[in-house]
Amino acid sequence: MKRKVIIIVGLLLLIGVAATWVALKGRQASSGTASAENTSGAKAKRAGLQRSGALAGGGTEDGSTQTTVRTSGVKRAAHRVTALDLVDDPKLPDADKQTVIDLQDALDENDLSGVAKAARKLRNSTSVPARVRAVTALSWFGAAALPEIVEMLGDPSEDVAEAAIAATLEAIDEMDDDDPRKAALLTEFITQLNDMDALEDALMLFVGMEDEIAIQSLDTLIARSQGDPAKLAALINFLNFIKGDSFL
Repeated sequence: MKRKVIIIVGLLLLIGVAATWVALKGRQASSGTASAENTSGAKAKRAGLQRSGALAGGGTEDGSTQTTVRTSGVKRAAHRVTALDLVDDPKLPDADKQTVIDLQDALDENDLSGVAKAARKLRNSTSVPARVRAVTALSWFGAAALPEIVEMLGDPSEDVAEAAIAATLEAIDEMDDDDPRKAALLTEFITQLNDMDALEDALMLFVGMEDEIAIQSLDTLIARSQGDPAKLAALINFLNFIKGDSFL
């Protein structure tokens, strides 16, 4: 009888130990799963942040990067003009088709000299869309392409001239206000400018410069614009604004 009691007690103790061991293993397994989930979640979160950061900095999901171009103080994602769509236009002269392809190829390769070469050929094209596309391609290079862009300011097509004016303003705007070339280029540009809406935009580029430089440039422009009453009035008004006086 006594031996039976001892055996029963021993079995109960063994069962208790086994139950405790199973409970502990289950808790560890649960803890391990939670830990793995937390670790996985943390990794995913870090990966998401890195991916977001890469994309915010101009990167893509596959790790490649895209060029960004600053226009009027704003970065825009590089979206190349698709000149190849123009090649299939029946209105495009056959003589211009290869030049348009050359323009696109040079733009894709970020080759300013190639784009400029193709743009010079397209200046004489009878196709207005081809000439507009040439200006647009040049505009991607900002101030570096200004010599080529300003050559198209006098284009007989209003569409081409407007594109050239916009590209010129954007290129000059990209330049540092402390760069002495900015005031000089802006002065020469405004001297040739007859579009009053564009004149307002151009004059605003003087705002960030030193007052002395802006005033000197405006005095030069006023002297050159004596034969154009509307332009002269706008220049005098803006000069008063720069000096801190009221508009007339």
